[in-house]
Amino acid sequence: MGNIPGVMMINRSSRMLLVDLMRLVESETADANAVVKAAFDWEHARRLEIAKWLLTTGGAAIIAVFALLAKQESLATWLLICLPSGGGLLATVGYVALHRAGMVHSRFVQTSILCARLKDVQPFLQRLRREGEL
Repeated sequence: MGNIPGVMMINRSSRMLLVDLMRLVESETADANAVVKAAFDWEHARRLEIAKWLLTTGGAAIIAVFALLAKQESLATWLLICLPSGGGLLATVGYVALHRAGMVHSRFVQTSILCARLKDVQPFLQRLRREGEL
């Protein structure tokens, strides 16, 4: 299925489905832009918090190895392998999560543009709602 000119397509992995956005715009009781902003603010805050926890935990695991080595205590081989590897893995996943949190803004802008375009066809959406199609 090709893209329709002038219409943004939303992929299936989007948190806010197109039909939900259409229902939101159709209802005159809610300020659609405020609801969309609140949803994306929540998603951004959640992703940022997860990224911070992962980065902190990964960094703490790596620092723990250096602290144990500084004490010059004998360490088990598995500990010398697992702590830095696990810490590096957690820090890498945290960095990816931080990058994905930064991408939320672009999806917010695209959804806001789509919301504004849907407001132009609000009478049609209301008709679809009355007919039970939406």
